[in-house]
Amino acid sequence: MAAAREEILAALAKRTMAPAEHPGSEGPWQSFRDRVAIFRERLEAAAGECVPVADEGRLAEAVAAIARERSASRVLSLVAAVRSIGAASRDPHDVDGVGLAVLEAQLGVAENGAVWITDGGLAPRSVFSLPEHLVVVLRAGAIVDQMHDAYARLSFSERGFGCFLSGPSKTADIEQSLVIGAHGARTLTVLLLGDA
Repeated sequence: MAAAREEILAALAKRTMAPAEHPGSEGPWQSFRDRVAIFRERLEAAAGECVPVADEGRLAEAVAAIARERSASRVLSLVAAVRSIGAASRDPHDVDGVGLAVLEAQLGVAENGAVWITDGGLAPRSVFSLPEHLVVVLRAGAIVDQMHDAYARLSFSERGFGCFLSGPSKTADIEQSLVIGAHGARTLTVLLLGDA
């Protein structure tokens, strides 16, 4: 049995192709003239929504409008400019019943409309998936062209949790019926802060 295994592995090693070279970041496909417009287009294609907000002073007003529109009575905010309605704690069970969570993204990716968010050590990881609606605050200047650019900016030196989100939770069954919100938030709205 061991001899057969070695034979198969040797045959595979001979047939393995050399890794393709990365094209680098010099190509014209690597950068977008209008990152904000492309980000918005790709986010909306992923069933998300992008709402421009002029400055931090208007964030609370924008979140309150979204909470009313989505009938979210309990709001949990990890963004200083937006006050939480109801108690926030680090206990994952306390996120149960949160209608809308407000998180801050460290960066956005134009190529796929994704945002990078972390727990920042401030909240349980359940805040990313249990609330019915997510609102993510993103500074327009923090949008990069593609995932390669995003990973170049990330630091994994500290322990914690982070993920890329592109639109609300989605799944499709064998009959290819798309269901939004089956395993997480039913909506994802990015509040785009400032000009690019």
